[in-house]
Amino acid sequence: MDEGEGLSMRHADQLRKLNNPTLALSDSNVWELGTLNRGLEIKNGIFIGATLPTGAIDGFAFGSMFPFNVLTEGVVVQVIDPASGLHWRNPPGGRFGALNTTASTNMLSFPFNTKLRPQRDSLLKLLNEIIPDGYPVVIYSILRTATSSFAPEEWAADSINGGGLNLFNVLEKEGINSLRALETEGSKTFLAGYIKGENVFYEGIVQETDEVLDLLFPYKERQIRGDVQWSSISALSKIDTVKWDITPSILPANDTVFIKIEGADLSGQNVFSETIINEHNGFILIDSSTNISSLDLEFESYNAGRITGQLNSWSVTGNGLADLLLYNQNKDFTMVDTVSQGEIYKLDFTVENIGSFWADSTLMTLRVRQNNEILLQSNIVIDPLNTSASKEYTYNLTTINLNGLVQIDLVINEDGITRESRYNNNFGTFNLFVEGDGKNPILKAFFDGIEIMDGDLISAKPEIKITLLDENQFKLLEDTSLIDIHLLSPGSSTWERISFSGSDLVFIPAEEGKKNEASIIYSPELTLDGDYNLRVTGRDASGNNSGAQAYQKRFQVITKQMISSLVNYPNPFSTQTRFVYTLTGADSPEFYKIQIFTIGGQLVREISHIELGLLRVGTHLTDYVWDGKDAYGNQLANGVYIYRMHTKNSSRGRMLSIMKPDQMNFLLMAGAKW
Repeated sequence: MDEGEGLSMRHADQLRKLNNPTLALSDSNVWELGTLNRGLEIKNGIFIGATLPTGAIDGFAFGSMFPFNVLTEGVVVQVIDPASGLHWRNPPGGRFGALNTTASTNMLSFPFNTKLRPQRDSLLKLLNEIIPDGYPVVIYSILRTATSSFAPEEWAADSINGGGLNLFNVLEKEGINSLRALETEGSKTFLAGYIKGENVFYEGIVQETDEVLDLLFPYKERQIRGDVQWSSISALSKIDTVKWDITPSILPANDTVFIKIEGADLSGQNVFSETIINEHNGFILIDSSTNISSLDLEFESYNAGRITGQLNSWSVTGNGLADLLLYNQNKDFTMVDTVSQGEIYKLDFTVENIGSFWADSTLMTLRVRQNNEILLQSNIVIDPLNTSASKEYTYNLTTINLNGLVQIDLVINEDGITRESRYNNNFGTFNLFVEGDGKNPILKAFFDGIEIMDGDLISAKPEIKITLLDENQFKLLEDTSLIDIHLLSPGSSTWERISFSGSDLVFIPAEEGKKNEASIIYSPELTLDGDYNLRVTGRDASGNNSGAQAYQKRFQVITKQMISSLVNYPNPFSTQTRFVYTLTGADSPEFYKIQIFTIGGQLVREISHIELGLLRVGTHLTDYVWDGKDAYGNQLANGVYIYRMHTKNSSRGRMLSIMKPDQMNFLLMAGAKW
């Protein structure tokens, strides 16, 4: 940072990060044009359309390697500059005595018609005198047809008037010995490559006319143009200036340097472009109305020598950016937490602006993933924040539809609408284990408030309360679909499904904050005498059944209103006894009492319905306990007594006995009805 808010590159370690294969800062901190690896491949054979012969550099064909438009039979030479890696060019009109009859093509090859002595002399001079030592040379034949000729049988004679030199012995001096066979064998396809004055890297002559020779020569090509880029500069909310400092090349006449500036808005659209040529120390002002969100700088140099212009530094100045930081109370999101399915998970986090510029309102995206599938996604609005300001947030995550290990991702400003100096502190990820609801709910049924035994007698107008209790406090039992009720009536083989749309069925859902229990009040009017069967199935909100099999209970109904049985128990007794009764029908009698007499008919005790308590349909034991005393609290003598029950409109009598433990008496049984 320098000159207020801004970014700069002025140190070698910074600049070296920009290195490009075409231009790089050396270990001695000098910008040098780079080299590229090249590959020259030549396949030589008798002409076959566009298939043979062929020449290519890095796989790209160059037709001028085989100049059939200039020469159809002869010898071709290629020369590579080892310093630059560039091929020597053969301009229009020809160079070094080579042919080039084209009007505008700089050929990569030097073709010679070796059937002519002057052409052979030019070729000999090129190979022997002009090409410097250390230069790669490739020499090969071109034969348009199998009968084409480049006259090798005449080459040896050239040494008579050529100072003892001919093409054979000049090439043999470089180490290429196989071509001497052409003197007697005639024009055959040949191909050879060598480093002048050093070594041969390939030589070959075909044995068969249709044979193909293949030379592959790797070499390095030095660049005459190089560039480095400082891309995607987006750490400033507003860019004012761009500055640079360049030292010209030591060969300024051969040096051209460019500074290219490109600016884009948030959408990536180019909104600013400027190119400055050969201005070695300069700056440019950016119009304040230009809405630049990202800047690209490029330094480019052309130079015929190896050392190019030297980029010493460049910088960008303007206003800084916001930097939103997301964290929880532990400053990270590495914890693993566990909740029950359906529980609201309270997620607390903090957003802080640690940047140097105000941050506008933005969004935070919350994603819940499991096995790379997004189960839930939600957006949370993050309020504007000044520099160094922070704000805490709470998100209540419902887990009703989650089960097992899930991953929660939080990302602020994912769309990048709020510009920041960096974005790698905008996210947090942590795991949450949601314990699924795997326990079965508990289903019970109560007939007029009690749990009956199989086959018990119940009221013809019972209140049957069915309860379904689940241990999970968060997935409430709120739906009538969780419970199914069926009734099998006497004499029927078809179970009747009891619908919740009827008036005899009331559903009471579970309430939040209480135990998770739903109940149903079933109030049927049973008009047939006999055995009924009730079948109930239940499941919780997670689909767990209340049991492996349905709850089922058989019960008996007698529609006639009467007390069909009344006995005391125990009988005989010494200190206390209770009364066992069987009540049928639908209701309890409005009035009833029990009277106890001596054998002589004297009334000694009368027990009112208030003392006896409510009589319930079915066979039950009274809550009331008689202690064997008369109406005045006096203990009655041992003996046999008679008791009877009075109801509203009828009465029946019977005897009971009071005795000491060592005495036995018998009871005459009787009943009552109304």
